[in-house]
Amino acid sequence: MRKILFLLAGASCIGSQPAYAAEVLKFGPAANWVVPHPVPLASTVAKDAPLAILLSDQQVRFDPGKVSEYIEIALKLQSAEGLNASNIAFPWQPSTDTVTVHKVQLIRGGRTIDVLGSGQTFTIARRETNLDAATLDGTLTAMLQPEGVQIGDILSVAYTTERVDPVMKGHVEADFAMWNSLPIERARSRLSWPTTINLTTRQSVGLPQTKAVAATGNMRLLEVAGPAVEPLVLPKSAPPRFSIGRRGEATDFRSWADVAGLISPLFKSAAVIPATGPLRNEVESIRKLGLPPIAMAERALQLVQGKVRYVALLMGTGGYVPASAETTWSRRYGDCKAKTALLVAILQDLGIAAEPVLVNSSYGDALPERLPMVGLFDHVIARASIGGQTYWLDGTRNGDTSLAQLTGANFRWGLPLVNGPALVPIAPQQLSLPSNESTLVIDASAGLLAPAPTTAELVYRGESAKGLKVLLANLPAAQKKEMLRTSWKEDFDFLDPGETSVAFDEARAELRLSTSGTSKIEFDDGQFELPGTSIGYEAEFERAPGPFRDAPISVGHPWWSRSVFTIKLPRSLVAAAPKGVTPPVEETLAGVQYKRTQSFDGNTMTVQTTKRSVASEIPYKDARAAETRLKALYDQALYLQRPRTSTLTEDDWSTIEKSKPITSDQYHLRAGTLADAGKIDEAFADLKEAIRLDPRNINALATRSLLYSEIGRSADAEKDIAAIEAIGAPRAGMLAFKASQASNAGKFNDVVAYTTELLKTAPNHPVALTRRANAYYAMQKYDKALADTALALENYGDASDLHLLRANILMQKGDLTAAAREAEALAKIEDDGVGLIAAGKVYAKIKNKPKSMEMFDRALRLKPSAMVYLNRAQARSIDDVAAKKADIAKAAELEPDNAALMESAASTLQRLGDNAGALALVDRAIAAGADNPHIRIERAVALYKVGRVAEANEIFAAQKRMSQTVSQLNSLCWTKAAAGILLESAVEDCKAGLKLMPDRKALHDSLGLALFRLGRFDQAIDSYDEALARSKGATSLMGRALARKAKGDEAGAREDLAAARKLDVDIEDDFAGYGLKL
Repeated sequence: MRKILFLLAGASCIGSQPAYAAEVLKFGPAANWVVPHPVPLASTVAKDAPLAILLSDQQVRFDPGKVSEYIEIALKLQSAEGLNASNIAFPWQPSTDTVTVHKVQLIRGGRTIDVLGSGQTFTIARRETNLDAATLDGTLTAMLQPEGVQIGDILSVAYTTERVDPVMKGHVEADFAMWNSLPIERARSRLSWPTTINLTTRQSVGLPQTKAVAATGNMRLLEVAGPAVEPLVLPKSAPPRFSIGRRGEATDFRSWADVAGLISPLFKSAAVIPATGPLRNEVESIRKLGLPPIAMAERALQLVQGKVRYVALLMGTGGYVPASAETTWSRRYGDCKAKTALLVAILQDLGIAAEPVLVNSSYGDALPERLPMVGLFDHVIARASIGGQTYWLDGTRNGDTSLAQLTGANFRWGLPLVNGPALVPIAPQQLSLPSNESTLVIDASAGLLAPAPTTAELVYRGESAKGLKVLLANLPAAQKKEMLRTSWKEDFDFLDPGETSVAFDEARAELRLSTSGTSKIEFDDGQFELPGTSIGYEAEFERAPGPFRDAPISVGHPWWSRSVFTIKLPRSLVAAAPKGVTPPVEETLAGVQYKRTQSFDGNTMTVQTTKRSVASEIPYKDARAAETRLKALYDQALYLQRPRTSTLTEDDWSTIEKSKPITSDQYHLRAGTLADAGKIDEAFADLKEAIRLDPRNINALATRSLLYSEIGRSADAEKDIAAIEAIGAPRAGMLAFKASQASNAGKFNDVVAYTTELLKTAPNHPVALTRRANAYYAMQKYDKALADTALALENYGDASDLHLLRANILMQKGDLTAAAREAEALAKIEDDGVGLIAAGKVYAKIKNKPKSMEMFDRALRLKPSAMVYLNRAQARSIDDVAAKKADIAKAAELEPDNAALMESAASTLQRLGDNAGALALVDRAIAAGADNPHIRIERAVALYKVGRVAEANEIFAAQKRMSQTVSQLNSLCWTKAAAGILLESAVEDCKAGLKLMPDRKALHDSLGLALFRLGRFDQAIDSYDEALARSKGATSLMGRALARKAKGDEAGAREDLAAARKLDVDIEDDFAGYGLKL
């Protein structure tokens, strides 16, 4: 605090500016109506502050047409910083006020030092304090820096301001007891007035009770006093009226009509168009156009806004009295009063009903709770009535070209200057178009990892558009270019923008910024948040205790934003990972309506998000009730998952190969892609570098641990886990990682243990519940699995994967009726048909073919797609060969370049024995960019089956050289065993995998099938026994049934078959696809 301003001058365009006063300070004793108050010598409420206000004494004397205000302030300067407050400044209006200084004293050690008596005096300067706001107020400032001030001194200053305003015609008004900003040891406000003045007073919440209201002779007295006054705790996020704080009001106006009656004649005499002259010519030029009233009003508003500049005139009588319309036009400048008088004059002359309306630009919502006072208004606008519609016109604004686009400023209340008025509400209208819009289109069809062509557009409307237009117009070209580039990067950090096109539509008050460039999508922790899809926020409405704790919550109304994000995805990704669409969001929370929709059109996904205010304020309890949901929505942004290796395009691989990682995270990201592609040595090299660059990179250590497990180096995997724990990874994250690793290893008891511990930290977390449910499912603890899925659904809402899991569990329990209910739930999920597809697969599993086909038919009516046709082909019975092939042909026709779809279709044709057709589809998939280990193995099988054995062997040999992980070796073994080819090498593949991970159940199943096809039935049974010892499964039981029957154990075969059918009703069809029947 550098100085104390003992008299503050406002910068509004309406202010109290009477016509007589003095340009010099007066000095002398206080008037005899002033009752002295002793100055406390210490503070109990501000002991440790730089300064303490020991006394704030305000005494106001009302006389007819005159208000005298005595102020005494005593400050204790308690630190070096507090010494700055000893610099005194008195601003005042020489045309309105007379200021008499009574004392400037320092109290030090019980001794009083008279600063003025020592010869020091004030320096007076004329300072226009608000020139930056185009305000001429004629302010004088008296300044004094007391000499020799020391820490511990008490500075006591007292003065009286006398104010007389002939415009007020004898009326008086004043504020008092505004004790809000700092603690005050002793505070007092004392009012006195003669009984001839009919004065009304009102006090706000938080002020001490009136000490006395008494009559002494012909005088009345009122006193409010408080010891140890602390600042009020004002409610956060409340409407403006709740930020006023403590305040007393005194006025002799009996009603708002009295206030309007005082000011109205001033505007009436000013709002006149002369019979001749330049202004008359302007008005007649509008009239001659023959426009409808609304268009004439628009011309008038444009004339006042565009050809008369704004300058606030607060000198002399300029505080309340508007300049005449003719004077304002000739000057070509004016304040709000002058511009409104000019606008009203033009409108009325053109036959349009209009009148001035007084408003408060900051606390308009408080007016109905206040006493009628002229000083409450700091602005004036015009109200026009045209065709039964009310328009609020502000001549001090710029660029209002259309009345239809005016929303009405949020003044909340106004006082029309007409006969017999009352306050009228001024509510803003709802916007007809969003205040701002963003549109982003990314063409990532060539690959999600490759640079993607992008177009972006930002649209601003209304005041923000006008302000940004002016800002850009005033910038040099280079600075403007850099500012726009920076702005694009702030909104879309993945975008490398090109040149920006800037277009401003004057008629619509609309600014468009557009650019084209490229996007480099960065996957943070494997996912990319889709821009603009996050709704809600971290809402915290709770307030500290205080007098207005339950005040409403203010909403910035009206506002409306809309974002549209479109991305064209690689077709291989859409087919391989059909996630469907998330349910639409449409909720109104805390005064804002939130909407979000997601849709697919082929491989193009579009997400539209809107946020729109619906009210200016809402009850506090409603806001608190909305907090949880707002936070939940904030966490439900939409994400794009990093593509699996099998879906990477040629451009993606080119990008990966050309990339030059620099950071630890970049090396880790590339390692994951290389590992998925089977390039294990390269992946380990990148992980080693990632960990060298950042030994605390938990993600890199976790990935390497998983990779070590896959190649059988369990000791090294445990070392990395120990390193993660030593770093201090969050317990929840560590438990989730261990659960994932245990699941990969088939150690389902461990999965249950880890997820159970995790759920103690995050109760009912859907992901943990789903993982534990899958573990219980694998352990055949079906009731526990169902209980976990039910909890997950309760806490997450309808999710197709959970209903599908429940259906599978129920089918294994043999409860087909309950499984059908899950299929019904799947069919109701609004996810672009994915739920219907899943329902169709479930109905097929429970042998309800009509219902299954109905689901697929509904999905096709909703959206005909290759995905629906392919899934229907797979759901048809094994004997329905012609229909299966027809569906596959239709899928290929719809999306011939969809690599992942062609790969899946080829696998289906292979099981139908159509190896030539399968090979053709595989080749088409590879040509479309689906070159990955799995599809290469599929191609090798197809080649072998059509007699191109040498080519097949070459591919198998290459894949064997690349296969280092358990999963890779098992894939080789199972594919050969299922196809019935190269069985000895299949056995070698499985045994190599079992050396790495002896407990991997899938390897025992694959080995059992290879041994069975070789006729080694006893060894096959042993392998299936090993698999079943780890967990029961339909594949293991069906394989053992075949081996037992081959050995002549009919009873054992029937027993295994029955158990397999119970677990999977389609198990016989599955094995028939491998050419094996019991």
